[in-house]
Amino acid sequence: MTQARTASCTEIVSCMLEDHASLKQRLVELRAPDADMASKRKSLDELLPLLEAHTQAEEEIVLARALELEGITVKAMEALEMHESIDFAVARLKQSVQEVQLAARINVFCELLGYYLKKEEEELFPELHKRISMKEREEMGMRYREVKDRNELAPVFRMPVRESLIEGQAGRIGYIIAWLLGVPAWILLLIFLIRGH
Repeated sequence: MTQARTASCTEIVSCMLEDHASLKQRLVELRAPDADMASKRKSLDELLPLLEAHTQAEEEIVLARALELEGITVKAMEALEMHESIDFAVARLKQSVQEVQLAARINVFCELLGYYLKKEEEELFPELHKRISMKEREEMGMRYREVKDRNELAPVFRMPVRESLIEGQAGRIGYIIAWLLGVPAWILLLIFLIRGH
C-alpha cells in the first residue's frame, strides 16, 4: 500500500488528493443504505486510522506552511478548526452505546468529513498550487508521506501539532493587536525575546 502511494504521488496536493479519494471511498461504504451495522463498523475501523494519519501529516506539513503564507492564513485556521470538529465527532462515535445512536453519529460524521474534504479541495488546494513552487510542493509531498507512514505504523508516538499551530498563530495576532493599541515596538520585541515566540 505504501509503495503504491509513493510511486503515484509526487507533490503535496496529489498526495492529499490520493488520501482524499481513499477517505471518500470509505465514506461511500459508511453511507451505503443497504449496508448492515457490522460492515459499517468495519469501514469505520478502517477509515479512522487513515484519517488520523492523514490529519496529523496535513497539520505538520501543509497547514504549518499555509499559516506562513499571507492570504491563506484564515483557510489554514479553518482547516485546523474543522479538524477539531471532526475529532469531536470521532470521539462521539466511539462513545456510542446503542446502534441507533451509532447510526446517527456515523451519518453526522460522514456529512462533516465529506464537507471538509470538498472545501479543502475547492479552496485550499488551488491556493497551494498558486503560492508554492512545484519544487517546494514536491519536497512537502515527500515529507508528508514520511510523516503519514510514520503515523500509520506508530500512531501512539504522534506529536501534538495542532495546539502549537493554533497557539503560534494566536501569539502573532496578539503582537499585532498590541502594536495597534500603541504598545511600543521595543516592549513587544522584549516580550518576544523572553517568550521565545
